[in-house]
Amino acid sequence: MCGIIQDLIDKNVQESLSTIKVEVQLGEFLTLDYRLLAAPTVTSEYYEADLKGEIFWKSDKFLTKKTFSPPAMATITDNKKMVYITLSEYIFNTMTYQAHKHNMLVFNLTSQNN
Repeated sequence: MCGIIQDLIDKNVQESLSTIKVEVQLGEFLTLDYRLLAAPTVTSEYYEADLKGEIFWKSDKFLTKKTFSPPAMATITDNKKMVYITLSEYIFNTMTYQAHKHNMLVFNLTSQNN
């Protein structure tokens, strides 16, 4: 009986995860891609998911070559809180890279800027 219930839960989780939106627009030009990097780990004590967290320029998402890789994430060993979220600088690096590449960070200082 437990095996049948476990299979049913696994199937429902997979179906639910397959319909989750994995991108969100950030303003007019940028897209945050937060799709799963691997199947989530589900145990009786915790649920763990590794998400991508990469920002692309909307019009050339599939043309962008990776200029750097995300760092390895530290393992969370504490279990006293209900939710733990770990972020690296990778999401901010990809955002500033795209902004720089597409001249969003250009500012011309002239005599008219008092």
